[in-house]
Amino acid sequence: MEVEQDKIRQDILASARLEFTKFSYRGASVRRICQQAGVTTGALYKRFKGKEDLFFALIQPTLDTFATVAAEKKEEYDRLLAEDELYKLRGYNIEDTRAAMELFFNHKEDMQLLLFKSEGTSRMNFQKETTRYDVEETYGYLLKAHQAGKTKYLLEKKYLESALETYYTAFFKPLAQDWTKEEAMKYCDYLTMLFDWPKFFGLIEEERNG
Repeated sequence: MEVEQDKIRQDILASARLEFTKFSYRGASVRRICQQAGVTTGALYKRFKGKEDLFFALIQPTLDTFATVAAEKKEEYDRLLAEDELYKLRGYNIEDTRAAMELFFNHKEDMQLLLFKSEGTSRMNFQKETTRYDVEETYGYLLKAHQAGKTKYLLEKKYLESALETYYTAFFKPLAQDWTKEEAMKYCDYLTMLFDWPKFFGLIEEERNG
């Protein structure tokens, strides 16, 4: 019985993913989800509170993964600041950019739902939220770096915000245009050349050269 109940849940989730992908969250229909899954609406509401709960049941594991990675990156940035290795900040190493892209492509379907199909949910502004978080975190490190004499100037926050908005728009382009993973990974090389973050941040030359 437990196996059967789990299968019903998985059938509902599979149907929901197809529905959200085709119609987005706002246009999705609980009735169609149930029809495609071969279950009653009662069976759905027994397992999920509603459409938004169903949407987040699909993407929450991915959000949890991103939260863990963000916490790890914060620890890494703290270490870079303490060890005078700020030249590695913001993906100066091409491998950092590739690792980030690979993470998103390993969760490609969830990311596309979150970025392009989530209007009407509480996370419909995911890209803006990500940018805002990165602005605050990065500016905090730049302030500490400048106070420690590691930068030529303290970058104004409005310039940082504008640059990061542009960066994330560019970074998510492979997902928006449904590129292959191979195409996206090659694109990382060009992104790294375009966004020379150490230079933009004003890191002193000896700091960049390590």
